[in-house]
Amino acid sequence: MPTLILRLICAVFFWAALTAHLPAQEPDEKKKAYGGDIDAYMKVNSFESLSDLAKDLSQYTFDPMPAPADVLNDLTYEQYRQIEFKYPRGVWWGGKTPFWFESFHRGFLQRGKIELFTLIDGKTEHVPYNSEDFDYHGVLDPSKVPADTGHAGLKIVGRFPRIGDGEEMLTFVGSSYFRSRPDGFSYGASARALAVNIAMNQPEEFPVLRAFWVMKPINHSKTVKVLALLDSPRVTGAYQFDFTPGIYESVVVVKARLHFRHAIEKLAIAPITSMWMWGDGFPGPKDDNRPAVHDSDGVLMQTEKDGWVWRPLSRHSYPSTSSRPVETLLGFGALQRNNAFFHFEDYNANYHKRPSVFVRPKTPWKNGRVEFSEFPAAHEGIDNIGVHWVFNDPVDIKKPMDFEYEVLFLIGDVGAQTDVSRAMAFTVDRKPSTESTPEIPGPIDIEIRFSGDSLRAYTHNVMPRLDLRVANGTSPGQSVKRTDTGDFLVTVTIQPDGDAPVDLELFLKHDDKKLTENFSYLCPARQATIPKE
Repeated sequence: MPTLILRLICAVFFWAALTAHLPAQEPDEKKKAYGGDIDAYMKVNSFESLSDLAKDLSQYTFDPMPAPADVLNDLTYEQYRQIEFKYPRGVWWGGKTPFWFESFHRGFLQRGKIELFTLIDGKTEHVPYNSEDFDYHGVLDPSKVPADTGHAGLKIVGRFPRIGDGEEMLTFVGSSYFRSRPDGFSYGASARALAVNIAMNQPEEFPVLRAFWVMKPINHSKTVKVLALLDSPRVTGAYQFDFTPGIYESVVVVKARLHFRHAIEKLAIAPITSMWMWGDGFPGPKDDNRPAVHDSDGVLMQTEKDGWVWRPLSRHSYPSTSSRPVETLLGFGALQRNNAFFHFEDYNANYHKRPSVFVRPKTPWKNGRVEFSEFPAAHEGIDNIGVHWVFNDPVDIKKPMDFEYEVLFLIGDVGAQTDVSRAMAFTVDRKPSTESTPEIPGPIDIEIRFSGDSLRAYTHNVMPRLDLRVANGTSPGQSVKRTDTGDFLVTVTIQPDGDAPVDLELFLKHDDKKLTENFSYLCPARQATIPKE
């Protein structure tokens, strides 16, 4: 799957290009690194023993992953994507177990080296790299690939609940990225185990998942368990991923315990990365007829105070990072809410089959913020959108940090959002600046279509009340009208104060009852451009 490989690569290296290099190790009295110690890894047979290993590892300096041999570094993208795992050589393939696994080959930009292990009845066995597991299609001579090359990543393979052949359904490759999908869908937005000092005026640190232990599931099990060791210059961690594939949503339950080597300015929990080039509110280039190009069209949040909040994505002419303070977070995610084919009209990329990704904490996360990053990107092969959770309290590096959450890879919208109507589409109509004040952007008309049961059942004689907030601008006009289908169209005219983006938020209500989710949008004062490739 060439598109998958390219996007998996770009998901890691777009962020790396923005941040250049990992920060230098701070001077301390840590012991010399011992990362990659197979003997230590062989002692892991549970989450607790993995946590003990991570704690021990935190007392040592970070040991970077070794670079692969030149014969692998020199591969082009086209050469690398021709290297395929021979599926009959998958671990547990052909047996009674409902899941088996394969690995990604190292090479091209996939340079990290991971170790793979199985856990069977409490016993740990190493799964070494073997060139005979791969078909190289003449790209290179397997005899020239070093025997200690190792793996680049892990693929979980199995069958979805519907009857069918085995399919790749969960992958871990590059840094701490992982992806999944529901039945019949492609990969889209990526989840990450952790991000350190992301979207700051300093280099970002990329933790890596450097070893995996796959527990052999019992016959007819619907879930497979994967343990993983996280490592970086500032933090180590034990992770457990419980994966259950599904027809409409596949779920990864994440359990983590972090141990710290050094102070961290910003710790991003449950990061998601995605891609947005154009769509609602931003037209594509004139030489491309596709109405929209994106893996996600917005960020959905559920908070105790505001309920459901929908924030459509946008394109800015500069790297943009913003945040929303939250006292109690119930969930957040990057959604492909509009997954109708006619919204994209793309038979190749099939963006209408990209899943939404939604994070739901096991217990609500308190006192923090959801951060959003929207970066310009030259083409759709680059992940340029990020969203994650950050606690307000500084990280106490003297004690471990535990958290649990589930990641839903699902079709369309989050089903729990049933009490309010949703913003299903919107348009942005920009007017020119006046001749007398060309330095001030012209007014902007934004029309939002709300749809849902709460509005279709609305029978009052008066229009719902519009609750509106605008920052970095004013709103000289608003209107609310009902369509023949029972949807409501809200039109808001905004006048930017200057070149800063206008931040607006609105919803419809009757008396004190909210009828719609909050529509929150960071609208560029002037439309950005998409560079030609």
